[in-house]
Amino acid sequence: MFGKILNFRFPSVSEAKLAASFCSEKFGSKISDYNIIGLNIFISQLGDLNVSIKFENSNALNKFETNYEEIISDLKKSLTYSEKKILEFEKEKKLLEIEMLNQNFYSSNNQKRAQEVNVNLQKVLIQIAEEEKVWEKIVESIELISK
Repeated sequence: MFGKILNFRFPSVSEAKLAASFCSEKFGSKISDYNIIGLNIFISQLGDLNVSIKFENSNALNKFETNYEEIISDLKKSLTYSEKKILEFEKEKKLLEIEMLNQNFYSSNNQKRAQEVNVNLQKVLIQIAEEEKVWEKIVESIELISK
């Protein structure tokens, strides 16, 4: 018996659960293609996802190893990219909000900057909302795959 272990790290258990559904469906649908005799998926409380795949023989393992990156690349790209964008927008939002908490922020000699920050904050909030919609679509597609 031959095996392959794939390890992924996600920011939270929620993301790991979504990825587990994706992996279950994607790798499960390839059982006969790659002569898979065992598929185990583990999720840790820290957001780690471990996928253990057992194969009938070394040829099946080699065939899988040449193609598995293709199977998971869509998941890795879409989740990581969307999450990074949301985190960047959240960081920008936090900086703007901190600036707004400045004692003299709303003083009469700072009105122009106050308007700029308010406009920028509104833009960032819109960007966050839009990217969260993208994230939701990714989640929905993963959930549809797991049904």
